[in-house]
Amino acid sequence: MTVCLQDVLSEVDDDRLIPDATRDAVLALYEEIQGPTPSTLTPATNRSLATESHEENTDQANPDDKTTEDPNTDSGINHEISSVDGNEDGPNTSLSTKSEDIKENCKTKDESTIQEKKAPKCWMNTRGSEGDFTLPNLHHLVKLTEALRRNTRILNLTVGQAGSFVYFEATRAFGGLFESEEDLCNRVLKIIRKHFKEVEEHLAWWPGVTEEGRRMMMHSKDYSEFLKNVQYPDGMKQTMFTNAHFSCLLKLVLTMETVNGHAIILGPPGVGKMALTKLAAYYTRARVYHLDDIPEEAGRLGVLRAAMEASGVTGRRTILLLRQHSLTPIILDILYSVAQHGWSKGLWTPLRERGLLEAIRAKGKDPPQENRWMTYLEEEDLTALKHRFITSIKRNLHICLLAHSETLVDDWCEKYPSIRSKWFWMKMENWGPETLRQVARKILLPAELPPHILHQLKSVFPKIHMLLAQQENMTVTVSDFVEACQVTVRLLSKRRAQLRDSLALFKGGMDKLQETSASADELKGELSELEPELKATQEEGQRLTHALVQKRNQVTAIREQMIVQEEKVKEKCEAVNTMNDDIMQEVGEALPGLEAGEKGIKGLDKKDLVEVRVLNKPPDLVLAVMEPICLLLNVKLDWTAMKTLLGDPTMTKRLLEVDKDNISDATHRKIQKYTSSSKFVPDEVAKVSKPCKPLCAWLKALDHYAQVLRNIEPKKIKLVDSERDLNTLQLEQRQLQQQLGQCERELSELQARYEACVCRRQQLEGGIKRATARLQRCTRLTTVLADEDSRWSAKIKTLMVEAEGVYGECAVSGVAVAYFGSLEPAYRENLRRLVIRVLLEGGVVTPSKHELVDTLTTSEVKETWEDAGLYRDPSCFLQAAFVFSAVRRTLVLDPDFVCTRFLTKLYEETGGMQVLHAGDEGVVSKVVAAAHAQKPILVLQTPTHLTYNLRKILQIPQVIQAPDGGVIEVKIVLVTGDAAPVLPQDLCVYVTRISFALPPLVLEERLLNDVLKMERSDLFDQQSNLSGSIARDRKSLDAVDDTILKKLTQAATSLLDNEELLAAFYEAKSTSAEFRARLAECQRTLQKIGNVRDKYRPVATRGRLLFSTSTALRRINSSYVFSFQHFIHLFSLCITSGGQGEALSFDQRISSLVESVTQLVVNHISRALHPNHRLAFITALCAAVASNEGQLTPPAWRVILHPSRYEEREALESVLGLDEEFDLSIKDLLEGKRLLVNINNLVMEVGLLGSKGRIEAPRGRISDFNALMLLRLTKPQMMMAGARELVNCMLGDPSLHKPELALTKLLGSDERKYPVLVRSDYGRDVAGEVLAAALTRGLAGITRVIMPTTSHKVNPLEKVGTAHLSTVLLNAIQQGGWIVVQGAESPAVLPTLLEAMTNLASPDVKVQEDFRLVVTVSVADECPCDLTLLARPVHLQPASTFLATLSAISALINHHHYRHHYLGVEWRKAIWKAAAVHTISTVCRYWQAYPKASRQPSSSTLTPRTQVASIKSQSSQENPSPFDSSLQLERGTEAPGRPREGGGAGLDGHINLGEISTTFSYLYNLSLSHPLSDDTLQSFLGVTYGGEDTWSEVISSMPEEVGVVSREAAVSIVGAHIASCLQSIHSLAMDVEYENFQKDLEAITQAMFDKPPEQEPEEEE
Repeated sequence: MTVCLQDVLSEVDDDRLIPDATRDAVLALYEEIQGPTPSTLTPATNRSLATESHEENTDQANPDDKTTEDPNTDSGINHEISSVDGNEDGPNTSLSTKSEDIKENCKTKDESTIQEKKAPKCWMNTRGSEGDFTLPNLHHLVKLTEALRRNTRILNLTVGQAGSFVYFEATRAFGGLFESEEDLCNRVLKIIRKHFKEVEEHLAWWPGVTEEGRRMMMHSKDYSEFLKNVQYPDGMKQTMFTNAHFSCLLKLVLTMETVNGHAIILGPPGVGKMALTKLAAYYTRARVYHLDDIPEEAGRLGVLRAAMEASGVTGRRTILLLRQHSLTPIILDILYSVAQHGWSKGLWTPLRERGLLEAIRAKGKDPPQENRWMTYLEEEDLTALKHRFITSIKRNLHICLLAHSETLVDDWCEKYPSIRSKWFWMKMENWGPETLRQVARKILLPAELPPHILHQLKSVFPKIHMLLAQQENMTVTVSDFVEACQVTVRLLSKRRAQLRDSLALFKGGMDKLQETSASADELKGELSELEPELKATQEEGQRLTHALVQKRNQVTAIREQMIVQEEKVKEKCEAVNTMNDDIMQEVGEALPGLEAGEKGIKGLDKKDLVEVRVLNKPPDLVLAVMEPICLLLNVKLDWTAMKTLLGDPTMTKRLLEVDKDNISDATHRKIQKYTSSSKFVPDEVAKVSKPCKPLCAWLKALDHYAQVLRNIEPKKIKLVDSERDLNTLQLEQRQLQQQLGQCERELSELQARYEACVCRRQQLEGGIKRATARLQRCTRLTTVLADEDSRWSAKIKTLMVEAEGVYGECAVSGVAVAYFGSLEPAYRENLRRLVIRVLLEGGVVTPSKHELVDTLTTSEVKETWEDAGLYRDPSCFLQAAFVFSAVRRTLVLDPDFVCTRFLTKLYEETGGMQVLHAGDEGVVSKVVAAAHAQKPILVLQTPTHLTYNLRKILQIPQVIQAPDGGVIEVKIVLVTGDAAPVLPQDLCVYVTRISFALPPLVLEERLLNDVLKMERSDLFDQQSNLSGSIARDRKSLDAVDDTILKKLTQAATSLLDNEELLAAFYEAKSTSAEFRARLAECQRTLQKIGNVRDKYRPVATRGRLLFSTSTALRRINSSYVFSFQHFIHLFSLCITSGGQGEALSFDQRISSLVESVTQLVVNHISRALHPNHRLAFITALCAAVASNEGQLTPPAWRVILHPSRYEEREALESVLGLDEEFDLSIKDLLEGKRLLVNINNLVMEVGLLGSKGRIEAPRGRISDFNALMLLRLTKPQMMMAGARELVNCMLGDPSLHKPELALTKLLGSDERKYPVLVRSDYGRDVAGEVLAAALTRGLAGITRVIMPTTSHKVNPLEKVGTAHLSTVLLNAIQQGGWIVVQGAESPAVLPTLLEAMTNLASPDVKVQEDFRLVVTVSVADECPCDLTLLARPVHLQPASTFLATLSAISALINHHHYRHHYLGVEWRKAIWKAAAVHTISTVCRYWQAYPKASRQPSSSTLTPRTQVASIKSQSSQENPSPFDSSLQLERGTEAPGRPREGGGAGLDGHINLGEISTTFSYLYNLSLSHPLSDDTLQSFLGVTYGGEDTWSEVISSMPEEVGVVSREAAVSIVGAHIASCLQSIHSLAMDVEYENFQKDLEAITQAMFDKPPEQEPEEEE
């Protein structure tokens, strides 16, 4: 009996909803994809394999669950759930139906398990006809059948639509089988076409069991229709929808509407996996739980519980969404168990589990709290409730795993194979050309481009993306493509507007000039018409002139009579006026006194009058005042009447109303009796009564005024007679005036006619004059603007060309922003040319020569950047333009802190920039707060991998909502100090990478400016002033030109009539000429200063070579990074202090500066290097210097590095013709001669292999590098010695090989602002050395050691917890103190330390004189680049050579035990035997850490001389060396024996020095109980270092004198002993040391020459 696939389909589709034709197509599809796998299986095999598979899956899902009550082992419950899931009626199905479905699903699962058992080995790497794929099983068949059965009933399909529907569902069901989605679609479509003649492709299926699904299915019959109706949830930005996105979205929606539907979405970062999943959740009304939002695993488990409770208790559709980085093994196990069984044991506590079941019984109410009282439930009730809970979870909970690593997904499937068959797979591959075209079109469409341009760009952008993706050393993502298109659209909008405005301006100016030229002919015609009319008008004027003369003579006679009469009237008027003036003058002299008296009376008030009134017996003067007043007012002259008068409130008013002009003579005489008295004086009266004083003064003035009037009475009579005679004369004058008026009216008529004639003549003359003047102005304007005409015409042509190529220009710039920001300038330029070529091939007009920076920014912005401290150079401007043009978040690679300082200063005037550190606690909340405060954010020390905090920062939207309803643009700039980090692809999709490293030539110019400023400050200031003046004049010149153009274009009237405008033109032209002359003069002066400035260029060039070479050290070790600020400090220190007090010539001064800069910088850099790398660095520096001076050519350097690429003769012939003098020596060598050459103090003979000629002196001079090349060819083992002599010769300081490393000498005053970073081995007591230095300076009391972890080392220094590190550092900076931070790479202290060191480097921070900061990092750990850039690194590890290691061990030997041990000489011999064994283990471990390490160098690096030596070495090793076992140690492994307390392997895997101290300690304890014989030592060291037989010869033959000589002498003896005992090892040491030196030298100088040598692949031994 067999189980047929038709039977399986019949059991699944029992109500035959699937048509027979569709069923046959499904079976054929399954069988053809399955390939040779048989389609029928026997029942016995079925049952046995099913039982095994079921047990395996059950144990794998829940290995700790062994009870039958748990749903994981209850197959009935599981299969019942599967049945309920597959039935449309859901939980309402009867129990009998469920039991039948249980049997059916058991059968289905058994057969599925058989398929899994039969083909577990073929899951990957199964080769089919169309690529790699995985064999399907019955799970895939059942998934496809159930999907067709569920959706067919709601679809009315034609034959073509049915084929399309089967094709769509088949690609969804078999999604996990093929590695390529395209291969899957092609294969399925090929099979479907065999059964459906008509297959309608590209149909948009949206079937589903929900009302929303039906509605969308009705309204979305194709892709374009769906795009019109697509909706996005709030806060979600629109997705770049393509056909691939649409297909994936449909599959996700169907998966979420499928019971127990879980999905794996696999695709590279940035293709839209997360956005599509959220959109599918929105359309299915599902609630999404993000596990990515929780950093800790415990929190993620809490979210998982919440999702299961929401789906299982409330019955709401729930999606559990997480990406691969959040999927730990524990969470994967739990998710798999939940997906398989709807349950995971141990996820809830028993009390919580009981609460969930209670909530289910309460029909979906909120779950009770942990401590809520529970009701009693029977076991059957608990089982039923648990079954309902699991059923609800399987129905409503959907797990979506987002992954971009296929390897990781394969690991999941290898652990849980059913993931591949039971889960739905959506593979979103890297966007192909068609998808890229669709995306490009969507982005470019809003730009309103011409149709042909849109078509060209959408076709070219994918080609550029695919081309760049093939380049080496480039990480290209789809986000780069999107950003390139978006930046292009943004630039097009700006550039097209600029070009449009510029063209309109210049064309307007040209039109005005053409209008002016056309006016010249019109003016000439106008002049010819006006001249005849002017002649007739002139004749009429002459006739009117004669008549006017006659009439004027008549008028003149009358006027002469009038003049005589006027003279008479005038004389009489003058006499009358004279008499009148005399009278008025006399009266006027009396009026001021009277007016003053009246003013005094007005000043009297009632109180003053009462004061006089109350006098019973008034004084005589009072009476003398009052009596005249009584006379004037007709009042009695007694005191009573006077008192009454004084009481009258109108008294003063009556006095003022007295008629002073008509006082009678009698009254006047009575008054004079009083006023004539000598005592009647105001001052005398005031002595008696102050109120009477003003009355007295008024009476005196009144008396005087009345006397004046009587004196002028005769004059008034005479005046009346004169006025009568004057009237008679005036009457005669009026008669003459009437006569004159008549004549003048007649004259006026003639005059009017004459004036009309004159006016017309003037009009005609004015018209002629204006026409002549306009004609002259037209000629002048045409002459003045003749050069502008030609210039504007050329400019218009240029703008037209730019407008034609603006699309290609903006496309290149957009690609540069998105792809080229992190590349080196040379590489960037090469790729730019490639992009231009692709654009031209695609028909897009692109200018071959245009500056990216000019497209991305403007001159005004550049000036702003320059004011903010950005160096004035196009490359620096381009870097800044990349930062501000990027659409995504920018990750700036800023090893020199240039961008950090620039951005900080740029935003100072606008409120400052929020500077944060990526390691700060709560950095995400700080970023959000700064964003709401509308401050740009700068995040320093950004990690180069995607951490939780970094992911959260990158997920902050570009625009957020403001409290007032507006929007706030969030500007975040991420900065890392790593110059060349290896960024993962999932980080690259979020950020635009931009390198802000200083280009070498920019660095040289900056250093040259610094040298000039310090050496010749006057020239530097003059240069700065001239540069500023030139910039201002150029700007003014451009402004003048723009002013001419704008005024010309915007002129409302004709240019020929606007004198003001023409004057402005002439003035502007003269100003422009003045500016040009001044610019030329400034340029000449600046050129002279530049000539003087260039004399200091050797110093700047040497500084540039030093920094470039130190930067290249990153290629051999990523931790070799050096602070640019520290370098500038050292450079400036050399300039300001080097030889200034000496009397040196200029050339001597330059040489002195070059030498001092070289020695100081090399010394500081060498301190930071491993000893094995120092010689390679200094040699590379010498090569750079020689190459810059033209003494070293690329061919010669390639021979030095790779002579194995040539035979000896071929190598010499390759450098023939480079140096005439050296050619003579090459010819002698090729003829077989042997030459005696020297490098400094190293003298040697060289010759080709087999040459036997006599030794001769070379003809001509051989340079040091040519000598080194000959040495490399003939005696490669001597190359390092030759390199040392070369360095000594070129740099002149042998101490550069061995820099000063004593911390006591390194902790000087400069280290206040520059902490010291010590990279040491475990055996180096850095804290003790710092303490010793502090003791010598009396600062031990304020010295502290901070360790992030508990240390076993007993130290008298105070230990401070990391929680107080920030406080300790702040106090020490302000108050003084030496701080030692050990293990600074630890995350416990690194963020706080980085923040403190960043603040310490700020010039605004004041540091106490006694502050020092020393941080230590183990050589075994990776040192963060940001930490290295903020400190002065010092490498204290010994060199990996026998003598250096022995010297380091010698320093660790306990002096007391060494000299006073009771064993004496035997103890000291034992010490050195142990030291020898440790040295051999350490050095050989280091050799094996290098790639391709073997007993001899690889053949690719061997010359014939080395190969001959190696053959001898091989022959000598036919009998294996006793050290062979040690050489077989792998990288990172340890020799068998005791655990090492000092830690693991050191740098590059070698054993660290901390272990030798422990070995000495154990050896000391052993010596107290056992004699230290050779056998004892051999056994002890064998246990300690492994390979007991290895050390026999070394131990037994140790010279006796090592126990009696000094330790320094013993080091030399033991080193010689090791070399003599292990000749093969010693020979190998030379080859390995040379090979490593060569590799290091090649890595450092890789970018020194244009075409670095190609390395041949190394042959493995």
